[in-house]
Amino acid sequence: MESYSKINTVYKLISSKNRSTGNLPTACSTEVVELNKQLQKTTYKVKANDKVFRTFRLALSCNGEYTKYYGGTVAGALAGMNTSMTRINGILGKELAVKFEIITNNDLLIYLGPLTDPYSDAATGPDNTNGATWNLELQNN
Repeated sequence: MESYSKINTVYKLISSKNRSTGNLPTACSTEVVELNKQLQKTTYKVKANDKVFRTFRLALSCNGEYTKYYGGTVAGALAGMNTSMTRINGILGKELAVKFEIITNNDLLIYLGPLTDPYSDAATGPDNTNGATWNLELQNN
């Protein structure tokens, strides 16, 4: 997730698999006038405007597949989590006046292998049965 406009009001999502750093800057064929018209039609109301910046502590766990994607090490998985949270906090801080801080000892929640993590197989997807299973697994581990 990255800022798309100079005034940081529009963001874009880029799949890490499709992202190519060699072709920067990106070329966009979207008509800015049309996009601005659509954005002006959409209004959002801020539900909490007490001007207090809030910080939340975040216990962030991951399964073995996530760790494997980031090199199979705790340090690699934690680096991936930090990268994601830096981008997320950049948006949440500006838009909602909140940020999340990963807790101390979060490395204890990072599992190194798919066969040793406490989570069920991610390949089956969160259907009606696995969604409930994943919630219970997350709460109990």
